[in-house]
Amino acid sequence: MNKVSSVFIDKASFHLPIGLYDGEMRTGNAILISVEVRYIPSGNNETAAAVDYETLYRLMREATETPTAYLETVADNLLELIRSAFERQKLTTVVVRVEKPHPPIPRFQAASVGVEIRWTAEF
Repeated sequence: MNKVSSVFIDKASFHLPIGLYDGEMRTGNAILISVEVRYIPSGNNETAAAVDYETLYRLMREATETPTAYLETVADNLLELIRSAFERQKLTTVVVRVEKPHPPIPRFQAASVGVEIRWTAEF
């Protein structure tokens, strides 16, 4: 039997300079980040084999420290930070979703816009 555990943080809110327009870089934008990390727990030491929420949140904050024009850049950077931080765990899937709830689109009528990146391990 293969047991797969999943840890997630849903819609953590950050404010950062992000966007293609000058005003967005000056005033910043609210973004929401969701992350799900699936892994195969191993051994008797559950703490050493686990993916923890605190580290995931710290990595989210780190990925939002550098101003950028694209949500994709934040998502890519966060994905690589997660893979590096948890390289000893048997990660099977990492999903990173970055949303902008208030894009500068006239008469915008949706909950948000965004990107999602999914990485899957090859065993």
